[in-house]
Amino acid sequence: MNLFLYIQVTNQPEEVKFDNPIITYLKKQVDALFIYDLDNYSDAFIINNANNLINSSEKTIVYIDAMPEGDFKNLMPLLTNSLDNPDHLQFILQGNNPRLEKILSILTYIKIQENTPIKQSIEAIIKQFF
Repeated sequence: MNLFLYIQVTNQPEEVKFDNPIITYLKKQVDALFIYDLDNYSDAFIINNANNLINSSEKTIVYIDAMPEGDFKNLMPLLTNSLDNPDHLQFILQGNNPRLEKILSILTYIKIQENTPIKQSIEAIIKQFF
């Protein structure tokens, strides 16, 4: 199984978007890709499910859409699991969150620059990774 894990890191729970154009695009364009999304306010059950999916996938893209001041302490079990087993993972970061970037700095990750057409970037990364 190939996994696309979409993570939103927002400043407030009200800012979480439940309709995402990236996920909609991927569902239409990519076959055989399991898509799972969560946010920094997700409960432990959802985080645990994400960890299980990461552990059972052949390849995983972890796409993090982060606001600058978003708190990601609920995501630490997932990040720790990912840091312990990074071989089949590709991280993508959109947005600026210096604390999150510091954690990801020990891994190879792609940072999407502002004003970059996200669909084109995602498509190129998926073709390269899967």
